[in-house]
Amino acid sequence: TEFFNPPQPKITANSLRTQSGTTTDDNLSFGTMQMVPGKAFSIGTSDASVAVSKSWVTVQSRQFLIEEVPVDAVADDLLALPPATTSKLNPPLHVVSTERRLPPQRLAKSNSKGTFITRATPSNKGLVLDYQTISSTFTNFTYQADTTYYISAAVSSFGTNIFEGGTVVKFATNGSIYLHPGPPGLSPYLIWQGTAYRPVIFTAKDDNTVGDNFGSGTPMGYYGNPMLEFNGVSFSPLINGWRVSYAQTAFYSGGINVSFYNAQFVNCQYGINISAGNGFLRNALFANTLTNLLLGGVTFSAQNVTFSGSYNLVAGSPSINLGLTNCILANVTNTWGFYTLNGLDNGFYNSPTFGTSITTNTFYPFQTVGAGNYYLTNGCNFFNAGTTNIDPTLLASLAQKTTYPPIVYSNATLTTATTLSPQAQRDTDTPDLGYHYDPLDYAFGGTTANSNLTFTAGTAVGWFRTSSGWSFAGQGIHIGDTQRVLFSGTATQPAYWVRANTVQEGCNGNWDGGYGPGGITGWATSRSAAPTVELHFTHCYMMSSEANFFREDYGSNNGNPNSFAYINVNAFNSEFGSGSLGGYSVSAIYTNCLLERTYLGEYQGRPGGYVIARNCTMRGATFQVQRTWTNVLASVHDTVFDGTSMDTHDSYASDPTLSDYDYNAYTNGAQYTYPTGAHDVLVTGTFNWQSSWLGSFYLPPGSPLIDAGDTTADQVGLYHFTTQTNQTVEYNSTVDIGYHYVATDANGNPLDSNGNGIPDYLEDANGNGLVDPGERPFGITIETPQNGSVIY
Repeated sequence: TEFFNPPQPKITANSLRTQSGTTTDDNLSFGTMQMVPGKAFSIGTSDASVAVSKSWVTVQSRQFLIEEVPVDAVADDLLALPPATTSKLNPPLHVVSTERRLPPQRLAKSNSKGTFITRATPSNKGLVLDYQTISSTFTNFTYQADTTYYISAAVSSFGTNIFEGGTVVKFATNGSIYLHPGPPGLSPYLIWQGTAYRPVIFTAKDDNTVGDNFGSGTPMGYYGNPMLEFNGVSFSPLINGWRVSYAQTAFYSGGINVSFYNAQFVNCQYGINISAGNGFLRNALFANTLTNLLLGGVTFSAQNVTFSGSYNLVAGSPSINLGLTNCILANVTNTWGFYTLNGLDNGFYNSPTFGTSITTNTFYPFQTVGAGNYYLTNGCNFFNAGTTNIDPTLLASLAQKTTYPPIVYSNATLTTATTLSPQAQRDTDTPDLGYHYDPLDYAFGGTTANSNLTFTAGTAVGWFRTSSGWSFAGQGIHIGDTQRVLFSGTATQPAYWVRANTVQEGCNGNWDGGYGPGGITGWATSRSAAPTVELHFTHCYMMSSEANFFREDYGSNNGNPNSFAYINVNAFNSEFGSGSLGGYSVSAIYTNCLLERTYLGEYQGRPGGYVIARNCTMRGATFQVQRTWTNVLASVHDTVFDGTSMDTHDSYASDPTLSDYDYNAYTNGAQYTYPTGAHDVLVTGTFNWQSSWLGSFYLPPGSPLIDAGDTTADQVGLYHFTTQTNQTVEYNSTVDIGYHYVATDANGNPLDSNGNGIPDYLEDANGNGLVDPGERPFGITIETPQNGSVIY
């Protein structure tokens, strides 16, 4: 790319690891505008992106930006492109120069008709190399769950700043995000959306274990100073679900009260620095952080926090008042006793003790599984050693968390039908001391299931890669031909299928970050032999810029890139965050599912394939259909597209037998040409989502999506469901458009009409409102006579 008379940028050379070795990428700073690492990606596929290096060079007194990517990193993408269209040269050109020859300069010509910007219609297939530009100031910015952000210097954010769960933010040495408060009374300037299994991750640019790769892959020293900062305003932020690694200082604030829940600070120089105001720390991990707390004249409360491998527990002003409850100090060198340290029911290993109700342990209290280094080890004294006299919100959340590790299946082979249920004990009794993880009952990497595999309600399953690459090592589970992996959750006890790094401290070489096909794969050579992934009330999450939840392992079948591979996916009443649900020959049905920042689509396709969505809500997602086979069906009905990118304009988009889109909903400002239907609903402004017992995507009263679908609710299994916070049950009315939740009573319990303890939606398994053979009568009172038989 040639630049004419540009200002000269400040150039910072960074190492960039590629498949062909390490190269240099120039970060270009033009004051408030910067060019940061870019990505090469294929148009029309869900394949992972490849890092692009760039250099700012002067050649023959002309200024160029040169972008490059290793050929072997994009070789498969290039082979998948259609034949090139060549122009006729006269005379033909058969030789190349032995030296770099620049094209002549081409300057735009002015005309009296004004300036027009045009663009060619893109091909359905292509390979794009692109750098990203950012400004040093933002207003009302959203850090999206499907994006990795690189902060190369100080960034100032104004207005309302949203951090979505799943986003990854990477920092250069002095990178920093400073949030500027707005005028009093206006919207909060921080909306933090990290949740269980969907944390927000801040880390070093050289950390390649999560998100897009920007650096060397080997973090050296500390980065970000501070990574996040905000100061005096009458607003008390709550930061929930945050992992920070390799920070010079993770967090700084002054003059405010701030609360942290479910946080990890890993390999940092300083953790939390608060110079004024009060701090509240609930369920947190400080792992190999030199100084955990740097405080000045504040009152700070820490409950169920693990401090391990620290030089200083706390440093700063002598007027600090620090209180610890249910915490663990392991290998902490200094507690600096001239501060006011209050302690109750804390545990100590190889650390100075203080407070009352002390519990000590004579051996190292932790065990490592994967990249989770702080599960309590067998026989340690810190189990059930805490007090229940803690923050009630924390106490309730600990009952959903664990200090027990997962059972690991690594490079294993399953040959008999296997059913797995929750085994990592949730802390429902007297609290254990220290940090509690989101549960992982099992973790799978490089494992083959040559038999059916079932996960029961409430089971949390993580997946990892034993190494990078498109092989068994690059996936969690490979399903053998005709076999099934079943996730059988419920509305109140969903199953989970997540990347292990959404829970643990990262990958750290134990469970590789790397690249590969994804979580669950299959590569049957015929459609009839295709294995199946079936999900009921299952939540699937991964971090930004990760891979596929499920897909055929295209190209890995006998090493033949032209061979076909097949897999079926059937998902009901399930939720997906980040990641991809696409592939070359995936046959998929998604019924009543929520997709946030998730890719859904079909690329190329194979005979007999299909992608079908019914009553789904897609927010900030991508829906793409690019078919090269005539008998691949794409059908979407009764689905909400909220800020979703759509690309379905392939060669079969106008064929109603193959492209079936109708009764879907959009905002009236959405720019879309496909898919469209005669009965689509346009919503003015936003969808105005509401929150209630089971989630945050209920419809507001009077929504035009109510009773706007193409059939009745009982015909699509939604008889016992609702879309409204008043819990109005659908029954057999015209179905509402979008994702539905199970209807509940006033206390958030799924409706149980006959009071037998089994919710209606479970007794009526197919959700059609009828008592079919094998189902229990959900609406009839049950009488139990003395002889023990049951009368309906």
